[in-house]
Amino acid sequence: MPFYQSRVFRNLLANRVQSHVRFQPFNAFLSGFSAAVGQFVLTASLRMQTAERLPPTASAEAKKAAAKKMDGASGEVGEQNGGVSSERAFADFVFGSLILHAFCVNFIN
Repeated sequence: MPFYQSRVFRNLLANRVQSHVRFQPFNAFLSGFSAAVGQFVLTASLRMQTAERLPPTASAEAKKAAAKKMDGASGEVGEQNGGVSSERAFADFVFGSLILHAFCVNFIN
């Protein structure tokens, strides 16, 4: 089962358990549900930012040129995804995940 589908399935399962078994604290359910949805959104955002954006009709030569695009001054890979490098996108993902989980832990009390 792909990663995104497993997250959706887990949320649906948690929702079903919460609706049938009413003895767990509601704050814990809301915190877990918001953590799963938030992590899903952050993961989808990371995937969109790091995905290569070439048109489907691009030739093989264009794909090779895009893969080997280097900055002449610093030797680093050029920013191809709307001005956000892969390292910056991952750093944003980690920072967002830390903030999200801190919020969830604080919400549980």
